[in-house]
Formats: sequence, C-alpha cells, structure tokens
Amino acid sequence: MAGGSANSASILVGINKLFALNLSNKDLRGMGEELGMDVPFCIQNGTALAYHRGEKVIPLPPINPPLWIIIINPGFEIPTKWAYNNLDLDLIKKEKKNTKAMLEALKEGEVRGIAKNLFNSFEGLIIKKYPEIGKIKDRLIEEGALGAIMSGSGPTVFGIAQDKEQALKIHKKLKSEYKSIWLVQTV
Repeated sequence: MAGGSANSASILVGINKLFALNLSNKDLRGMGEELGMDVPFCIQNGTALAYHRGEKVIPLPPINPPLWIIIINPGFEIPTKWAYNNLDLDLIKKEKKNTKAMLEALKEGEVRGIAKNLFNSFEGLIIKKYPEIGKIKDRLIEEGALGAIMSGSGPTVFGIAQDKEQALKIHKKLKSEYKSIWLVQTV
C-alpha cells in the first residue's frame, strides 16, 4: 500500500527536518511528484483528495468518526509498471466516479456513504488477470464489510466495517483464510 511512495515521502520530510530546510508541505509535494504518483499524498499526511494521476492533492478534514478497516494482502505481487502500462486511460475518462458523493460522505462522517462510493480504476484490469483480488473483495462483503476495494494497483484489498464490533467479527472470521490480514482504524 504505497510502500515505496511512503518511504520516499518520509525521506523527503526527514531531510527537510534534518537539514532545517524549512520547505513547505507544498514544496515537498512538488518534489515528491517527480518520484512517484503517491508520494505527494504520503507527504500530505491524513485525509486528502488525490486527483489528476494521483499526484495532485487537496487536504480534507479528518474522517470523524474514524473508520474501522480490514486489510488483506493475498501474498503475491502485481508489477506496478504492468498495471500502469495496461490501464485504459480513455476508459477511465468515461467511468462514472461519484467524487462529489464521496466528499459529502466524508464531510458528514457517513460510513455507509464512504463505503458505497469507493472506486479504483485499476480494479477491472487487475481482477481479470488476478481473480483472487475479486474473491477477497467478495469475502469481505460476505462477512459484513459495507464496501471493499483494491488499494492502488494492488494486490492489497481493504474493507470498511460499520464499527469496531463488526470489524472485529470480520477479522476473526477471515484470519484463518488469509495469512496477511490486519485490523486498523483511520487517524
């Protein structure tokens, strides 16, 4: 889940602090954009709207109440370069994304609205080649997640639970099926 991008972001932020460069968050995000699409998001820290190719970032207020999320990694890698090279950019422009509804759900802290408006342009492409991703999404929903989606270009999938109690039930049920499963809360 953006491991290389998070590493790059932390290095830029660390160098800024270590050498007292006093670069603004915006300056750091600009530098990060040259390193990778997710780096500016990781530099921003917290809830944000990423757009364009993902490198443009608008900070948003924290999600309140925090979300309970179940994360599952299937244990294989998907080459990021392959995913980006095979993504149909014309199709993305035609896809209906309800960003406005997602932003409203985030603002209101409406968990069901957030889960309902999850969207990832990579999913169709990735699930065709790696059907296990779709199976994980289905299992999360079957066990009670309000919504589930693949993170970035995969392979990690996450599901949003209604609350902590539901998240614990889902995690308990699926931990015997998946070796790499975590229960987290947004901050």
